[in-house]
Amino acid sequence: MTWELLQALTEEEQLQMFGMLKKIELKLLEKMKALEQTHR
Repeated sequence: MTWELLQALTEEEQLQMFGMLKKIELKLLEKMKALEQTHR
């Protein structure tokens, strides 16, 4: 995602994008925690 592309999006679309990114981030964190626990 380039900044030009982000600026072309409407405010609502930007909020949806960031919401999706946050969800993905949370899922990744959960998976990493799970992996750490299985390695111990």
